[in-house]
Amino acid sequence: MAQPVTPMNAAPEPPQPSDPGSPAAAPPELLGSTAPHAGSRAAEAAGEAVESAVVAARHLPQRLQQVKDRLSEATSRAGRELRSSAGEFTRKASRKLSLARTRAARLSHEYPLGTVMAAAALGFVLGFALRLWRDNRG
Repeated sequence: MAQPVTPMNAAPEPPQPSDPGSPAAAPPELLGSTAPHAGSRAAEAAGEAVESAVVAARHLPQRLQQVKDRLSEATSRAGRELRSSAGEFTRKASRKLSLARTRAARLSHEYPLGTVMAAAALGFVLGFALRLWRDNRG
């Protein structure tokens, strides 16, 4: 029997159970082994996915604890390095400040008149700058 002609965009009609050549009319044992295995493969895949999700969920507390431990270790290591760097910076700054004080004391003893003149010049410049700032401020 010939199939009726249908337009290209029309959906094909489902086979009728009364049609002897249709798969719906054939008993399941005659359909072959592909249909049950395809469903069982999909079910197995879904079961494996669910099983792996359950295993992952069971191991989640241990994983979170590991992440917490690693983060704590990294934080403490960074704190130690920061304290070490801060201590080194403090030592260097203290040494440079001490050197600058010693040098200033030596220069003021060697050149007392120059020290007084430098202080006067610095005072004059600061006073002039403050006067300009106050005049232009408002």
